[in-house]
Amino acid sequence: MDVSPFECRPRELDIALTGRCNLSCAFCYQGRLQREGQRPAPEEQVLGLIDWAEDNDAPVVRFTGGEPTPHPSIGFFGNYARAGLEQRHGKLVDYLSTAPSALGA
Repeated sequence: MDVSPFECRPRELDIALTGRCNLSCAFCYQGRLQREGQRPAPEEQVLGLIDWAEDNDAPVVRFTGGEPTPHPSIGFFGNYARAGLEQRHGKLVDYLSTAPSALGA
């Protein structure tokens, strides 16, 4: 794919799944920004953003928040994004970076 010097493509897409967090990490600024009653991002909206990232050749989709792992569809979103990125880029570097307590460790 030829890229014009004036063309701008995204390097990554960060999707905030929620503004809530079940942790209280000393280094995190999000804890002070949590809003009561805030709903998780709707599934159809997140899937649309993942599709947009794939359509615009963004090689990375990152789920953020607050803490994204309590979102009820986090596994589905991860698998959906992984399938699209693997198909488009042929490889995937897969890692999870979150607080161990968020995963029950």
